[in-house]
Amino acid sequence: MMKRFTLYNIGIVILLVMTGCEHRPLVDLNSNHYIRVYIDEQIKNVTYGFYDESREKPEYNQPNVIRVALHHPETDQVVAERYLQNSGTDERGYYLDGYIQANPGKYNVMVYNFGTESTQIKEEQSYWGMTAYTNTIANHLYGFLPKARQEYADSKIVYEPDHLFIDNIGQLEIKQGARTDTLYNSQGSHFHGQSMVETYYLQVRVKGIQWATSGVSLMSNLAGSKRMHNRQMVEEDSVLLFMDLKVAERDKEKDEAILYTTFNTFGKLPGKQTLFEVNFEFITVDGRSQLFTFDITPKFETEQVKKERWILLDEVIEIEPPPSVGDGGFQPGVDDWKDIWTDIII
Repeated sequence: MMKRFTLYNIGIVILLVMTGCEHRPLVDLNSNHYIRVYIDEQIKNVTYGFYDESREKPEYNQPNVIRVALHHPETDQVVAERYLQNSGTDERGYYLDGYIQANPGKYNVMVYNFGTESTQIKEEQSYWGMTAYTNTIANHLYGFLPKARQEYADSKIVYEPDHLFIDNIGQLEIKQGARTDTLYNSQGSHFHGQSMVETYYLQVRVKGIQWATSGVSLMSNLAGSKRMHNRQMVEEDSVLLFMDLKVAERDKEKDEAILYTTFNTFGKLPGKQTLFEVNFEFITVDGRSQLFTFDITPKFETEQVKKERWILLDEVIEIEPPPSVGDGGFQPGVDDWKDIWTDIII
């Protein structure tokens, strides 16, 4: 299910034009600084550690643009920036690199992959205020959530975020020099972008799946945003995460199927009193909605979730059949659709 259509290439061009028009301090053309950003591609439940290798994994695309921003430590304003697009691979892995111009001085430096589909950045011109978040879902997706939308009328339902690879350093000193130097992170090495997004695997067993035409899920009390300079969740930004479900396997004799999904999140909100619920809503072949809600708060205390991020529900969902039993309709093939001929009044 598509999250949102984005004009990626046009967005980059517009942003480059806008930032190119800003008034920045004059820079000595000899003040070039080399910067390399490695991408940490060891992502649990994405590139490794998946629950079942035979099932569909979440998509992962290597970042192809990295934004480098140098902020003045007192004014917090961007004084130099560069979009790295040159890429390569060596024994440390995949990286993007290039050069940025900046006069000698101290800077707060932020690097991150630019132009993801669903992860948005606000306050990009502020090192301390830069925050990653994800938008509310499109209106047409609420059609899959008639009951959940009523139950959570005051809650914000959002897309899952894309992986955002970040590294940063405060008070980086660029010294006076006659030749090109290299900028390093706080560990004294090339910058190393690590994702601030976690990926979980969720699974539930369902009886009567043949009576459903669609199935989606919501999870409550997850963080809707995260501050980039310290990777801290914005605790007052509690959201419901929207997830599409897939059918892994179906046992017709037991009338039971396994439904699963993988989902990205900025994290679960802290607090001993925080309640985590997962909701499954199905639209049946006769147009009815059936909503199932489970408290999964204790699950997050298990080693399986803490270490592996696998949420395997013990409960079994039972979908009620329609009054007139047919062949069912979850994820129908093309041959299952019938031609309907009718007059359209214009």
